[in-house]
Amino acid sequence: MQAAPAFVFEVEQFCRRNFSRPIGVEDMARVARMSRYHFSRKFGSARGIPPGRYLASLRLDEAKRMLSHGGHTVKEVAEQCGYGDANYFCKVFRRSFGVSPGTLRYGSS
Repeated sequence: MQAAPAFVFEVEQFCRRNFSRPIGVEDMARVARMSRYHFSRKFGSARGIPPGRYLASLRLDEAKRMLSHGGHTVKEVAEQCGYGDANYFCKVFRRSFGVSPGTLRYGSS
C-alpha cells in the first residue's frame, strides 16, 4: 500500500484543528495549495472519500463522542462541531447514524 501524499496529512491536520469553524473544501484546497477541482480529485483518489465527506465524517464522529459522554446540549454539540444550524445538524446526524442526537445523548446518560 502506497503512503498518501504529504498534502493529505497537512489537510487532515488542518481539519482536525479547525472542524469547529466554518471551513469547507475551498479552505482545504487552499491548505493543499491547489485548485478546488484538482484538490478534490487528488484527495479523493488518495483517501477514497471526497474531501467534503471526510470533513463531515470528522465532525459527526466528534459530535457522537461528545453526545455519548454527556454534559452538552444538542445545540452546543452542533455549534462546537461546525454546524451553525442545529436543525440541519440533527438531520445529518440522523441520516448518518440512524438515531437522533437527542436519543444518543439521553440514551447514554
